[in-house]
Amino acid sequence: MASDSILSERALREIYLKGFEIAVRTSSPFAIMTSYNKINGIHAANCYDTCTKVARKEWGFGGLIMTDWTTTHNGPDCTASGCMRAGNDLVMPGCENDHQKHERGACFRKLADRRPQALRRKAGGLRHAIKLLREGLRPGSDKSGFPGKK
Repeated sequence: MASDSILSERALREIYLKGFEIAVRTSSPFAIMTSYNKINGIHAANCYDTCTKVARKEWGFGGLIMTDWTTTHNGPDCTASGCMRAGNDLVMPGCENDHQKHERGACFRKLADRRPQALRRKAGGLRHAIKLLREGLRPGSDKSGFPGKK
């Protein structure tokens, strides 16, 4: 993707992220999806600062963070393992290379080699996603069980 928004942190927070913050804090969405574009040279799907520091830690988002389809087609600096390290719980299908790497467990080995706690967090994220699917998507269920609802 050719878009790379070069922004100060203030502009990013006050203009670009503000609408997402309001949506996350007020409606507790079930999931959010990262975008294809770059922010200050980093693919949005590979950006730990926005996926984990801002969405999860600052805003308290407890739902599923996923990439957009074929996100990893955007060049060698946007990888499935990078998406996982950034905090995505689900990497949507991308290029054939991703599938082959997942089959060999390369993404998980990278996480395990660098930070065992990151691998444990990913396993926890998968358990959380399964729980949300089991409990939150039943016909007739209300949103009271969704993450972030008080």
